Amino acid sequence: MVSAWASAGRKESCQHCNACINGEQVNCENGSVPTIMNKGGFASHLRADWQWVIPLPESMDITTAGPLLCGGITVFKPLLMHNINATSRVGVIGIGGLGHMAIKLLRAMGAEVTAFSSNASKTESILAMGADRVVNSRDPQALNALAGQFDLIISTVAVDLDWQPYFQALAPHGKFHTVGAVMKPFEVPAFQPDHGVTDAVMPGSSTGSPGQIAFVNETGIALTLRQR
Repeated sequence: MVSAWASAGRKESCQHCNACINGEQVNCENGSVPTIMNKGGFASHLRADWQWVIPLPESMDITTAGPLLCGGITVFKPLLMHNINATSRVGVIGIGGLGHMAIKLLRAMGAEVTAFSSNASKTESILAMGADRVVNSRDPQALNALAGQFDLIISTVAVDLDWQPYFQALAPHGKFHTVGAVMKPFEVPAFQPDHGVTDAVMPGSSTGSPGQIAFVNETGIALTLRQR
């Protein structure tokens, strides 16, 4: 059953370029139009092309829909791209809005979740979100002890960090995926003296396309929202 319909982050895309034909409308070669750039993007009603209007499950709390259609799909897309499942070991850097949704989605998928946070006071709340463990991102020894462990690390932060310990924490063929808008270029070594070449991949992504967004709505996760 459908309780409502919502615009999924975009107003329109061309529907005839290679990206659109292949179901990657968010990467439309002729430019997809974000909802917030559409007239009425924050109004009670707006007009959008049909493929960007997503049905919301009847069981979904309507207050959850907005965050899931934006931040939720931003962190869910990497999980789909990298085939994350219940046997995967995943790290999440930065436990704010994006990070907390990543933890809840990973918990729903059954993955083993490690949260990296610089705020020790958040430890209990992060564990309550579903993380299996919390690692102090300011502790070099704690980071070095994780070398070679992760199939995927998602970075949600928008600040430059010392990325080297996280690269070293990747397992062979592991992925370091950034969704945070870090303005400074990443320095990525082609060879690590202590670990050799591990065939790691370091991609990034934006939000998702309609099919992926409809999928994230079906996860049924309960978000922690702060009313203002």
